[in-house]
Amino acid sequence: LFSHFPKAGGSEIRHILTTVVGESINVDQNRGMYKNNSTILEDNYFLQTEFVSLEPYQKSNFFVIAHVRSPCNYLLSLWAFGSDGKGALCHSTKDESVYGNTPPYNNKDDLQRFTMWLQDNKKIYTNRLVHKYFNNNIWKTDPTLGNADCWIHTEMLIYDLVNCLKRYEEQGGKVKWEKFHKIKVNENPSTHSNCEDYFGDGRKALVMNSNKDMAKLFGYETCCTENNKTLPEEFKKFWIN
Repeated sequence: LFSHFPKAGGSEIRHILTTVVGESINVDQNRGMYKNNSTILEDNYFLQTEFVSLEPYQKSNFFVIAHVRSPCNYLLSLWAFGSDGKGALCHSTKDESVYGNTPPYNNKDDLQRFTMWLQDNKKIYTNRLVHKYFNNNIWKTDPTLGNADCWIHTEMLIYDLVNCLKRYEEQGGKVKWEKFHKIKVNENPSTHSNCEDYFGDGRKALVMNSNKDMAKLFGYETCCTENNKTLPEEFKKFWIN
């Protein structure tokens, strides 16, 4: 089961899973299917969509893959997406003047707008993670990474995903490793530049202080984290890039 978290590389993960595991089946629309047809997983994986919460019964019945992104990278991506006029958050914002006007949105005026947006949305990183992965009385009071079998950090997406698939295979899952060479990375295009261009000390402190518990839980010591395309050595031969 892949539990999709928005703005954290989920589209790329889904693309890879579809290639090496099979087509996705919406778990929330087919709650009884996995109980009634044990062969369904041979050429498919279950998908939980972006804004649906992970539930304890799913951890009991599936090998659960979850994913997360560093706080500043996540919030920047969300704001830039809204600055492009996209996303439910943007469309529900009463004052759209908090979004950037000119890509890549790192000029002085747009950075001031970003600061105003952060003031209003500084806790959305924690709130969304809690809703997605810890929306249960026990998980809320004592959040633990044990509610998923494997976690992917967006910044280490390929490396972490390969290791998750290896663990899935060790537990009886089927992975078509021979199809890895057909994969081309499908990164969503971005209209913003590097994370560090948007976060001076003040904005970094605002984000990290507002999300310190989640940052600590997921091991993020810095607010901006660069992507690392490293692959486990034994899998480099499968990768087209």
